[in-house]
Amino acid sequence: MKQWQIFLMLGFFLLVLSSFDSAEAAASPVTIDADKHSADILVDDYVEVTLTLSNSDMKYRKQEVHLVTNWPTGIAWSTEFVDTDYNLVESNLVRIGKGGSTTVKLVILCDGI
Repeated sequence: MKQWQIFLMLGFFLLVLSSFDSAEAAASPVTIDADKHSADILVDDYVEVTLTLSNSDMKYRKQEVHLVTNWPTGIAWSTEFVDTDYNLVESNLVRIGKGGSTTVKLVILCDGI
């Protein structure tokens, strides 16, 4: 194989790999607002955080949002997502209509240190 073909293939390879660094996903049309950003909880107590999910998308009939809790400290407390009537949100999946909003409560139970 000629030397210029190797350099051409290497250049093409580098071009393709460098294009992945600048790839970005589109901004989500769903936003989440919380009524609390911090709270103190004692053992065997709980705190409720009201989450308002808003959908600004006007293209699709509905958006589905899967709710997940993430604990950066590594200590995961028990959590539940409930609707405004305190019924469990099935599979932690919320459906929001076109241009609509919904309210979900996050209940955090302090069951440990």
